[in-house]
Order: sequence, then structure tokens, then C-alpha cells
Amino acid sequence: MQLERQGMKWQIALGAALLAVLIGSMFLPLFKVTGERYISAAMKANTHAEEEDLDAAKKAGTEEVTDQYQKNTSKRKEKAKEFDKKIDEKSDRISGIHFIRWAFSSGKEYDFPGAVYVEKKDIKKSGVTKIFRIMAMLLLLPILVGAANLVFMLVRRKTYPVWLLISGLMEVACQGIFWLVMPGMIWDKISAYIKCFTLIGEKTLLIKGTGKCAIQSMMVEFMSSEIYVGLGVAGALLLCAILFMTACRPDRMSPNAPAKGVFQQGEWDVGGPVLDLSEQWDDFMKTNQAMDSFGNQAAAEEAFLTGYVKPGGVLYGIHGEYQGCRLEIQQGEEIVLGRDPQYCGLVFSNRKVSRRHCGIRYDGDTGNYQVIDYSSNGTTFADGSMAKAGTYISVPAGTILNMAKGAEQIRLGRGTVQ
Repeated sequence: MQLERQGMKWQIALGAALLAVLIGSMFLPLFKVTGERYISAAMKANTHAEEEDLDAAKKAGTEEVTDQYQKNTSKRKEKAKEFDKKIDEKSDRISGIHFIRWAFSSGKEYDFPGAVYVEKKDIKKSGVTKIFRIMAMLLLLPILVGAANLVFMLVRRKTYPVWLLISGLMEVACQGIFWLVMPGMIWDKISAYIKCFTLIGEKTLLIKGTGKCAIQSMMVEFMSSEIYVGLGVAGALLLCAILFMTACRPDRMSPNAPAKGVFQQGEWDVGGPVLDLSEQWDDFMKTNQAMDSFGNQAAAEEAFLTGYVKPGGVLYGIHGEYQGCRLEIQQGEEIVLGRDPQYCGLVFSNRKVSRRHCGIRYDGDTGNYQVIDYSSNGTTFADGSMAKAGTYISVPAGTILNMAKGAEQIRLGRGTVQ
């Protein structure tokens, strides 16, 4: 389809937009701390304690909390306002980038609202700093991978579906570890340093699993827009990556259009049968409009047999799998080089060659060749320049095309087989 042959540049725009949103999500609120949300977390911790050990929970006073601080009660509203007054206005909304800076800063303060610390114990010695830094890396890693992916996409002007897939999976995995695994690790480090929390008594925290439940409930209740945007973008990246590798694959060649050529001095693997003379005659009649050019079929046939045909291009294998081989291609016709016999006219076995590596056309009017890059590894020329993804560039005859870091070399016209 024409859309496919133009490289489907909308893929680049869509992929870049999603990656940009993923990077921008770091500046959205990661935590939103309010009194109402804190009370909800405390209620969950007390309920967990009752479910774990009802007798011990009653002795710890959990019934008083769960009975008196139900939703929409006046006592709960008053407690929430009291808690809100203790919260610094600058810390009620904590963005992802703010959390990362805090986690890696020196002299960090651990004055968390609602926490009462054990006297004569310095929580900085608990080792929780390492946990917070791991959490910061979990936030930062998908952003770094996404940023690198975005830069490569814009510079190379092509999509990398595998890396879009990796970016999406990494965001989901890192968010899952951040919210589900890290709370337990935090509590393991600080349990000996925390005496109690507001509405979560000291004896309540002694009940199995309550401390971890309290930390996890607080994180979940304080969860803000960053995670929703991040997971939403991750889902979109995964969907796009799958579509780009299947239904919306860019630059996909039709399996019914293998490249045609004249075979000399060596056999080229074109993923199909070698053309016989009758097929070449049919192509000559169609592509050169022989009847119009020569007046009748007899004159056209004579011109064909004597070599009076519109000039085509020649590819020479000078190094690698097809060294010593020569292939003629007709004007305006494209031959695709790669490992996939379904889409490629010239099939390589070298694993460093992409499934669809590049396409080559010959322009008889100028004598130049047109090259387009379809690969994930890049297609380079002898002078170090690179073919462009999704766009044909014109190169003169004699240009040497390198694939698989020079392991496979093809000369475009001009010269004999080496």
C-alpha cells in the first residue's frame, strides 16, 4: 500500500507523543497527602489488625478507631482538619521528580505527618534511605529508557516497536514493584524506630502484618495522578508496539511481488524460482511499452533479443554471502534485502542482517540508485553515511552498501564482480 511504502510516518508521531507524555508524567503529583486520605489508610490498618487477631486488636483499642471514625462523621471531619493543619502546604502534593530529588539529597528529613518515633533512636540509621533510593530508581528508569527511545526515534526518523514494548513493560513492572513490594521493605527497616502513628496505636502495630499494611495503605491512599497517567501511557505503548509489529508493520512488502532480475555468475537466492526467458519477455513488454516503442511485436522481439532494452541497474556482491555474484534489476523496480524470504527479494542468512534490511531501486534517467532503510540495525555506506528510514535517498553508481557492520557488502552498479 502507498501508506506502507511512505514509511507510515504517523507511527513516529504517535510513538514520540506517547513517550513525551511518559516523560512528562514525572512532573505530575505522585502523592497527594490529606487528612481524609490518611484516616482512610489508618482505618484499613486497624481493620487488618482486627481480622488478624481480634482479641489483641480489641485490647489495642482498634474498636474505638473503627467505630468513631466512620466516613461522613463529624469526628472524622474534625480529625481530618486537625491533620491537614500539620501538613506543610508545600508537601501536600509530591511529584515524581520531587521524590527523586528528595531520595538522593543529603541530610534528608524523615518528619512524616502522623508518625511518633522511638526516643533516642535515629531513623536515619535504619537503612531506609537505600529503600527510598531504590524507589527513586524505579521511577527514573522507565523515563531514561523512554527518553533514549524518543531521541533515537527522532534522530533516525523511524519507530522501534521492540523498544516501545520494552518502555511499556518497564513502566508497568517498575510501578508494580514501587507500590506493591516497597511498602513491606520500608516497614522492615523502620519498624524498630516507629512507636505509633496517629490512630494506629503502638500495640496495634505489634499485630502481625499491621505495620506493612499501614505503610501500604498510606501509599495507596496518597496515590495521585502520576501512576494513572504512567500506566495509561504504558498500556498505549504496549498496544502500539504490538500493532506496529503485526497489523501496522511499516514498509511491509507484498509477498506476491518478489524482485526480478537477470542472473549471472552465481545464483542469487530471491526466495522464489529463477525467471525464465518468457517471463522476462512478458516483463519487457509491460515495463518498456514495447508495442508503442517499436510498432509491432516482431520489431519489439528483435529489439529484446538483440539487447535493445531500457537500461537497468546492476548489483555486485563484493563481500560476504553473495561475493562474486551479480544481479540486474529493472528500472523503477525495488529489490528488498533481508533475512525474511516472505518479503525480501535477496535473502541473507547472516543474523545481523535485519528481517527487512533495506530496499534498492534504479533510476535509469539519472543513472543513480535509490536506497531506503527498513532495518533496526541501520544501513551504512562506505563513506560512513547512513540510509534514511522511511525515505529514499539517491546515491551515485559505484556506491558500496554495508550491512551487518560490513560483513555483507553490495556495490550498486559500476564495476565487475570481485
